[in-house]
Amino acid sequence: MSRIAAGIALSALIAPAWPADAVDPGPRLLEQVRQWQDLGRPQDARHALDQLFLMAPPASALHAEALTLEALGQIQQKQPQQARQTLARLRAAHPGYPGVARVELMLRLRGEDSGKLQRARALAEAGRAEEAYAAFNQLYRGRPPEGGLELEYWQLVARLPGDGWRRAQAELQRLRTAYPSSHQTRIALASIYLLHPPVPQAVLDELLALSQFDDSRDDAMGLWRRALLQGSGNAPLDSYRQYLLRAPDDQTVKSRMEEEDAVQSRQRELLADPGYRALLASGQQLDANLLAAAEQSLKLASVRYGRDPQFLQNLGRLRERQGRYADAAAAYRQGLALGGGDGSGGWTMPAWPRCWRRPSLRWKDRTGPRPGRSWTTPDASSRTTTACWWRRLIGTRPAKTCPRRAITTGWRCGASLTTGRLWPV
Repeated sequence: MSRIAAGIALSALIAPAWPADAVDPGPRLLEQVRQWQDLGRPQDARHALDQLFLMAPPASALHAEALTLEALGQIQQKQPQQARQTLARLRAAHPGYPGVARVELMLRLRGEDSGKLQRARALAEAGRAEEAYAAFNQLYRGRPPEGGLELEYWQLVARLPGDGWRRAQAELQRLRTAYPSSHQTRIALASIYLLHPPVPQAVLDELLALSQFDDSRDDAMGLWRRALLQGSGNAPLDSYRQYLLRAPDDQTVKSRMEEEDAVQSRQRELLADPGYRALLASGQQLDANLLAAAEQSLKLASVRYGRDPQFLQNLGRLRERQGRYADAAAAYRQGLALGGGDGSGGWTMPAWPRCWRRPSLRWKDRTGPRPGRSWTTPDASSRTTTACWWRRLIGTRPAKTCPRRAITTGWRCGASLTTGRLWPV
């Protein structure tokens, strides 16, 4: 190969690979205009617009979008008269372009309907999400305008019941894909995950990345802090450390990290204990109705955890399944005495006492399930009532005498705590 040929080959290898949008810089310039406007830098936006107008044919969609962005930027800079003049040029050159409606809407929101916009925002800030949603829809008469108002709208939708969060997540993800350089769009998408903690690790990583940019640092740090403080021990310790590298004086987050570190250390110690693993296994075995296996697991766990409220709850469940109701009541009573049942001991009261699963019994107490109510899938309010009734049954309230039997029972039922027998009422 000659030296000339070798030089040509080498030049081809080291030549820079130009991006595809270098052939048509129009879309990239549009994105730059939007970015500068989001950042509140009108001079940079103006410079990118000037380049667009130089290269865009007057009858093209690129020219129409440039005029639209110019008018929206003028509205943002509180120049309504100039915005109306630009709107007139847009109507004349591109009468059917959707940007005309976008500019008209923003002029209306900044002018005659500004009071309605403030009232809708006040409803949202007061926590009246559904009323605010209706007010915004009436105001926008369709989809929200793009930019900050659109992000605000979908953050509100995420707070609605039903599929509101799913709709908002899909729309904000679409906007993030369409405008990858918009930090505010990424902030808005991350913010809705705080509505349903714990926040996924991917979102914490996104907040870490956004905290490195001047225009999104404060918002990202605020959301990151809230996510760490609202979590229930699911955030990894590294997320706390990364946050504290950027906010070393935040004593609240530092204290929470120390608490979580202690909890996780304790959990690791417990999981290394065969007795504790047996205690956990007994709960799963009871859920699967494996009574013999649960009996063996509880026997192993009793050596170290015989007075643990969780152990006593599982023991009570086992005895109840075995028909040993007096023993079950005794276990539940002991668990309550040790701090279980009210949240302080880490377990809840059994939801469905055995005697309530006997449709042959006629219940006259109005705190119990009424005829026709499902015995296996009761509503949430019945569970609260049941737990309250069960506390009475096992002796946390003064016992009463059954009106039909001369025996002392828990609360007008036929369950004898002495013999464990079930009496018809």
